[in-house]
Amino acid sequence: MTSNAAVIGCTGLVGHQILKTLLEIDACETVSTISRRAPKTESSPKLNAVIETDTTKWASRFAALAPIPKTVYSALGSMNPLSLL
Repeated sequence: MTSNAAVIGCTGLVGHQILKTLLEIDACETVSTISRRAPKTESSPKLNAVIETDTTKWASRFAALAPIPKTVYSALGSMNPLSLL
């Protein structure tokens, strides 16, 4: 049985690993991402990368995903406070 998944926060350390794993397994037919910049992963026919810099539009972009993801992974994180120094 195959499934469709979505990853939000796919450009960070954790999200990148989640995305990479989903693209490698046969159980996942398609993987959609929504992010401000392109994911740092090799191109894959399974990947549907949505790039949207305006995060206020993410909800409508998520609602428009096709096929509809059965599982959603959120790897959204906060900024590293050391980067402010």
